[in-house]
Amino acid sequence: MQTPSRRQSESRAPHRNRGACWLLLACTALSPAALLAEAPNHFNEARAQELLLAGQAALEDGDLSLAQTNLDQAIQLFKINEGLYSTEQLAPIEQLMWAQMRAGLWPQLDTSLGYYYWLLERIESTTLDAQLAIAKNMRGLYLEAAAHPNNPMPPRHLSAAMRTNWQTLSYIEATLGAQHPALLPWLYDGLLLQFIESRLNERQGLTNYQYKTNGSEFISGWSLSRREAKAASHSIGLSLLDRIETISRASIQAERVQAGAQDTTAYEAARLQQLNAALALYRGDWERLIDNENGARANYAEADRLAAFHKVPRAPELLPRASFETDPEILASETKSGETSVSQHWAARFPGVTQRIIDALMGY
Repeated sequence: MQTPSRRQSESRAPHRNRGACWLLLACTALSPAALLAEAPNHFNEARAQELLLAGQAALEDGDLSLAQTNLDQAIQLFKINEGLYSTEQLAPIEQLMWAQMRAGLWPQLDTSLGYYYWLLERIESTTLDAQLAIAKNMRGLYLEAAAHPNNPMPPRHLSAAMRTNWQTLSYIEATLGAQHPALLPWLYDGLLLQFIESRLNERQGLTNYQYKTNGSEFISGWSLSRREAKAASHSIGLSLLDRIETISRASIQAERVQAGAQDTTAYEAARLQQLNAALALYRGDWERLIDNENGARANYAEADRLAAFHKVPRAPELLPRASFETDPEILASETKSGETSVSQHWAARFPGVTQRIIDALMGY
């Protein structure tokens, strides 16, 4: 007869074997390979793209909080997956800045801007087209920030939009040359920005200046009277039109030289005549915008020497025109199309600036 202790030990033995089997199965189930196979991978590229798209959708729907959450997570995943200096971060950072700006989160926007420009300095593989697209997006961001009703320093963001445009002009010159036609739309956009600045100046009465110190502090003050600012802005606009004229003439002449045919002379003369008339029209517009009707009439008379320009509208409420164009038919058509948007004002602090001009700068 077995003792109670012996029976107890024998009856427990199968129990220990079954426990060992279950422990072995549990360890197998919890092995790294099994975990990787079964657990969702939150650090893959597809997840980052999903968050980016979700953030963009939330931004378009006006859910700024959700947009920021998704876009910030997308940025972090792209850092993990693609590296600290990866170009994949640019798109979500750009969208995040738009969300922060529209939410009026100015300190957070400044932080994102700092990181964005830091990242751009370390990315060397961007093309000219990519750089221009970045510049246009940033210029648009600054413009909308300047119009934001809760922005405590709108001149600062307007100045940033203008600075972005000037820097882009310098970049195109350094890359393609000082006479390249790619400069033309950016030069005319500079004129539109001068007009927008003049409207803000007229509302405030004085020109605001701001510059950044070596630290994080911005120094601001008032530098020019309204009259002085108006004269300076007018002069800059005329110089931009002069630059457009120089590049346009060089482009027409270069095309003739490249063609190398004698029968292109008459064609070149006709194009130059049309260019002269268009430039006179735009100079007349610029004079009209500062209420210099004598100067406007003189320039318009010069434009009208080419009969086709008689039909181009010149009403003050349609000025400035959204883009630079030399074909009188296109000019007439595009100017008339703006008649429907005369009452669509952009922002209260920029009287006289219509949404049509902003759409042109945004590239819509």
